[in-house]
Amino acid sequence: MERTDYRSLIIGGLNSSGRKVKMNGDKGQFRCPRHDDKTPSAWIGDYRWGCSSCGFDEPLDTLGDLLGIPKPKKGYTLEDYADQKGFAVADLRRWGLSTRVGKYGADEVVIPYRDADGNLLREKIRTAKKSFWGEGTGTYPYGLDVLRKADPTEPVIFCEGESDCHAAWSKGILAQGVPGAGGWKRDWAGNYTGRDIYVWKEPDTASEKLVASITASFPAAKVIDSKTAGVKDIADLFRTEGKNFKQRLRELMQSASAQTVATEPAAASSQPAAPRPPVARFIELAGDRMEELLAVKQKPVDAVPTPFPKWNTHCRDEGGGMGLARGWHVTVAGKTGQGKSVFALNCSRSGVERGEVVSFVSLEMSWVQLATRYMAIVSGERIYRLEQGSALDPAIHRRAAHALASIRERTGGQLLCNERHISNLDDIRAAIRYQHEYLGSRYVIVDYMQLAKVVGVRDILEAVTIISGSVREEGRELQIITLGLSQLNRETSKDRENPPTPQGLMGGSPLENDSDQVMLLDHTRFERSRVSNSAKQHFILGKNRHGATGEIEARWDYNTLRVEEIPSAPAEPEERSEIFSEDEEEAEAQAALSFPGGGTRAA
Repeated sequence: MERTDYRSLIIGGLNSSGRKVKMNGDKGQFRCPRHDDKTPSAWIGDYRWGCSSCGFDEPLDTLGDLLGIPKPKKGYTLEDYADQKGFAVADLRRWGLSTRVGKYGADEVVIPYRDADGNLLREKIRTAKKSFWGEGTGTYPYGLDVLRKADPTEPVIFCEGESDCHAAWSKGILAQGVPGAGGWKRDWAGNYTGRDIYVWKEPDTASEKLVASITASFPAAKVIDSKTAGVKDIADLFRTEGKNFKQRLRELMQSASAQTVATEPAAASSQPAAPRPPVARFIELAGDRMEELLAVKQKPVDAVPTPFPKWNTHCRDEGGGMGLARGWHVTVAGKTGQGKSVFALNCSRSGVERGEVVSFVSLEMSWVQLATRYMAIVSGERIYRLEQGSALDPAIHRRAAHALASIRERTGGQLLCNERHISNLDDIRAAIRYQHEYLGSRYVIVDYMQLAKVVGVRDILEAVTIISGSVREEGRELQIITLGLSQLNRETSKDRENPPTPQGLMGGSPLENDSDQVMLLDHTRFERSRVSNSAKQHFILGKNRHGATGEIEARWDYNTLRVEEIPSAPAEPEERSEIFSEDEEEAEAQAALSFPGGGTRAA
């Protein structure tokens, strides 16, 4: 049964309960069951429902629960997989697994294969009957991202498939999955230098091939025979042993024996011992690797636009000239009172318009302050009509709230912020991870990073080093966009003559070093108009690992708190583009690329 059929069941339940649904296109209006609703203020879409008066937005399942209508089951979900294997759903989500609707309408489990930095390499799809590769090319070890976080001296067990890894990881044992009994590649060996190696041998001839190929790369590897264990694989051991799983697997590792690898005696005596491979694996930039690279580049660009077209065009590489890419860490900096939070809320609006779930981790403003400013930015209503006091207009406030609900229904995007104050770095990291794993947030803003508290640090430099590195690490691992707001240091903030540079961030170079991009709000070129209640200001893209640096001239509208780029006049062909430095122009010329006038990229 399709999800839209579930909606039909719910609509029927609403009609039969007296809450008649009035359809307007694909959207239905009805009286909200959660309050004494005299006029229809609740809505229902294909996948979600909500109420503009109550201010909530939830999956259809919760409305079905209110009406006593169970959700029809179809396909194979993450919960099905967890129940079948005995795993915790929270653990599976932590490792990136999820449920999605397949091309034929049925649920299926998605298992991401990631590199050591957390970048997606390819996906494995699992159904109730089989598993298969998703789009893309190439095969990879499963769990490289888990390997990167493990102690460098921890032993590793090689096994076939992902479920064996999930069983081992559930109890803190390091395992790596090989995609099939014949899937081992010798050039993977460099990832495991310095570790004791174990191989799980399943009771079939194909598994013998796996053992032979891995022990050829690691002659000292020890083999755990499934016949000794009495089960087929590690996942079966997990299911049968229960609480004793970890102890039993450790016992099997201790009793495992080394596999004898046949060698030619003459060759063995005449050849020197092979050197240990380096910690980092090196690959040849040619042949199949280039085809794999091409396949990656041909995938749709997964980037989120900023409010500024010029900034978007400067986002090369994974950004595709469209916006900020997953895994990027961006620092936005300015002096106190220059509008960093409002700048970030404008960026949030661009993300929500794109359908993003944006999480705003506020260490300074209350959710009431953020909500009021965000309502003005999204709706275009005057901010003073939304603020508490004599000028507050309830009708305008409700109209602005409806604008937020409308964008949620239209795009699926939403802005989330913390209801209570947080500042501890561990709480911030936990919030980022929770928002991503349970609410689908792939765009996080931290406002602002110098306010995070780290226990046991000596000074602000040490604190900022830890804070910046931690936020960046979460973004890389989860493959989400992280945008951290930062103060400028005191000397840079007081300087009214020289525009700020990335070296002027409060806390020193760690913030700059951790950032893919640094956007600076230039307080030295700020022109305020009291008549129009607006201002002109320059934003400086002072660092960019993924393209050129440059400047953006923008206009603040303090009536609505919106900020927009002021289009620049096209430069004459023979003129120098003012947004580039001489070094950057030379680099661009060598790459045979140009951004005429700082605008769109020339073919």
